[in-house]
Amino acid sequence: MEERFRKIFEERFQELTEPDPKNRASVGDSPADLQTLAYDVIRGDFGQVRRLATRQLVTSADAARPTVLMLVADAPETPVHTEKCILYSFELGVNPKAADANGDTAAHLAARQDHLRLLTLLSFDAKWLRNDNGATPLMEAARTGSWKCAKHLLHLFRSEMLNGSCCGGCLSTFVLFGLKDREGRTASDLARLSGHSELASYIEREMGLGIDDDGSISGLGDQEADRQELQRLAEAGDSAGLRRAATRGSCDLPDRSGLTPLMWAARNSSCGDEALWEQLVQLGDPTCADRWARSCLHHAARAGNSAAASALLAAGASANARDDSDPTPLMWAAKFAPPATAAAVGRVLLDSGADWSLNRNGRTALDLAAQNGKSKLAELLRGYDGKNYFNEPLELPRRVVTDHAHDEEPSDDESSSNPKGATSVKAVRHQPSRYEEDFYPVTNPQGYCLIINISEYDSGSDITLNFEERQGSDRDVDRVKQIFERLRFIVKIKKDLTAEQLDDFLHEIKKSPDLAKHGSFVCFLMAHGSHDCIYGKNGVPCEIRNLTEKFKSSVCRSLEGKPKVFFIQACRGSRRDRAVARSSREQTDEAGAPVYNSAIRPAEGDFLLCYATTPGSAAFRNIDSGSRYVQTVCEFIEKYFRELDLITIMTKVSGYLHKNPVQVKGGLYHVVPQKVDQLSSLVSFDPERARKV
Repeated sequence: MEERFRKIFEERFQELTEPDPKNRASVGDSPADLQTLAYDVIRGDFGQVRRLATRQLVTSADAARPTVLMLVADAPETPVHTEKCILYSFELGVNPKAADANGDTAAHLAARQDHLRLLTLLSFDAKWLRNDNGATPLMEAARTGSWKCAKHLLHLFRSEMLNGSCCGGCLSTFVLFGLKDREGRTASDLARLSGHSELASYIEREMGLGIDDDGSISGLGDQEADRQELQRLAEAGDSAGLRRAATRGSCDLPDRSGLTPLMWAARNSSCGDEALWEQLVQLGDPTCADRWARSCLHHAARAGNSAAASALLAAGASANARDDSDPTPLMWAAKFAPPATAAAVGRVLLDSGADWSLNRNGRTALDLAAQNGKSKLAELLRGYDGKNYFNEPLELPRRVVTDHAHDEEPSDDESSSNPKGATSVKAVRHQPSRYEEDFYPVTNPQGYCLIINISEYDSGSDITLNFEERQGSDRDVDRVKQIFERLRFIVKIKKDLTAEQLDDFLHEIKKSPDLAKHGSFVCFLMAHGSHDCIYGKNGVPCEIRNLTEKFKSSVCRSLEGKPKVFFIQACRGSRRDRAVARSSREQTDEAGAPVYNSAIRPAEGDFLLCYATTPGSAAFRNIDSGSRYVQTVCEFIEKYFRELDLITIMTKVSGYLHKNPVQVKGGLYHVVPQKVDQLSSLVSFDPERARKV
C-alpha cells in the first residue's frame, strides 16, 4: 500500500511540475494580429477581442514564441473586463501551459509582473510547471517580490478542493513550496537573496501551516491572537480599528475554516468604508478562499457588500470564481444577500464580467434570485435570460460622451444643468488656521501649469478607428487657463500631440531652468484613456506613471521638495456607476469604491495625482460645457483657494460630485474621482502667500 501511494505521488508530482515538450508554443503566421489581440485583452475591450480572436490566432505564437496569454501576462495590471476576454480565449482553446523558448509559461510571466488577474484565471495545473531554469511561478514571484501573486499561489492549498486534488491529498504543500531550482534554491531562498526578507518569512510561515484530516487549518501559533483581534474588529464593523491594525502579514491569517480577516470584513456590510477597502485589497489577497473554496468575493456577495466587491474585483478577484459545490459569487448574491442590497452587488458583479448563464444543479442566478425573494436582482437578471455569455459585449449604454478610447456615439445627452434634487455648492466655511510651516512655500510666479489636451485623433488608422473627437474639451482648456493665470501660474497649452511629441514636450519642460525659481508644478492631462494610460493622437498609449516619473526628484532636481500636481481627465475603463434616481425606487445605488492601485503611484514623494474617475470607470464630458470633473475642479479652486488647502478642496470636489450625479437619458451616473496623495505638506494656490515666504 505504501509503495503504491509513493508511485502515485511521484507520477502526480511529475505531471504537475515538469513541462511537456509538446506544450512549446509554435510560431504562427499573424504576429501583428497577435499583438493587436493582446493589446485589446489588456485594455479589456471584449467587443474588439470578440471580433478579432480566432481559434488559430489564440493557439499560435509570434516569432519569439509568446502566445496571447504570455503577452497579456507581461502587463502588470489589467481592468476588470479583461477577465471576460481571457475566458473567451480559453473558450477558443488557448493553451495555458504553453511555454516560450525559455520554458516560461503565462504563469511565470504573470508572477514576475505581479499580474494577479491573469494568474488567478489559469488552471491549477498550469501554475506549478518549471521553466528551463527549474523555477516555478512561485519562485519567480518570490524572486521579484511579487506579493500578490506569491500569496495567491501560497493560499491555494488552504482549500480542501485543491488540497485534495493533489494525489488524493498526498502531495503536501511543504513539497511544492520547498521545490528547488537548478541552482538548489527554494522560493524562500530566492526571496531572501533578492532582498525580500519579509516575503521569505511569509512563505516559510505558510509552509508551517497544517491541514488536518478533516480539512481544518492549524499552525498559526503566536499569530492566532493577531488573527482573533482582526476578526473581532471586522465583526464589530470597526473600520478605523481595522485600518490601524491590518498589516500585510496579518490580513490573510486563516482560522481553522480558512476564513481570513479580509473575509470577515467582506461578510459585514458595515465594513463598507472606501478608505478601508482601498487599504485591505493592497495588504491582503483578494483571491484567497476558505477551506470550501469560497472566495472573499463570495463572502462580499453574500453580505451585499458592494464596496468590498468593487474593490476585490478591481484588485484581481475573479467574478466567476466557483466554490467546491460550484456556486459563483453572483449565485451567492442571489441566494443569500439582503433583498435591499442584492441588486446593487449583482450589478457590480455583472458589470465586471460575471457569467449569468452558469448554473448549479440546473439553477442559474436568476432562478435563485426568484426563489429567494430578491425581486430587484431577478428583474435585473431577466435582462440577460436566454442570452449567450460570450455573444454579449461588455458595453455601456450609448449616447453618453466619455473619455474612454472606444466608447461610441458621442452626443449632448449629458445635462448641462444640475439633475433634479441636486444640491448647489455650499457657502465657504473657513478652514481652521494653519501654521505657515505646514505649507509648501508659494512663489511668484507659482510655477508652470501645463494643459495637454488631445481632442482630435488620426483617421485612417486601425488603432484610432474608434477614437471619437473629444468635443467640448476646449471648454476645459479655456477654463483651466482662466483660473490658473489668475493664480499667477505660467500656463502652457499643447494640443493634439502624438505619444512621442508628448514625451518630448515633458522632457523639454523637465530641463527648464525656470523650474528652480518656481514653488510648484501643475499639469492637466486630458485625452481618451484606458487602464491608467492616456492615448496620443496617433493612438499610442502613454502610461501615467511614465509621464509623472519625469518630474520625480531623482531626475528633476529643480522640483525637489516641491508639490507636483497632476489632474487626469480620461477614462480608466468603461464601467459607469449608476445612481439612484431620486424620483424612482426601482434603481439601485451602485457607486463604485475608489481602489488603490500601486501601479499608478509615483516613485517618490511630493506628488498629488487627481483622477476624474476610479480604476475601471468612465469619465464624463459634455460637448457643450466641457467635462464635469475639470469644470468642478476649476469652480471649487476658484471659490476656495484663499481659505482651503488643495487636498481639502479636492475632497469637497469629490463630495459634490458624489451628491450630484451626471444626468443622461435613461438615468443618473455617479462621478467618483480618486486622489493619490504623496504630499509631505499642505498645498496652497493662494498667490498672496508669496509675500509671506
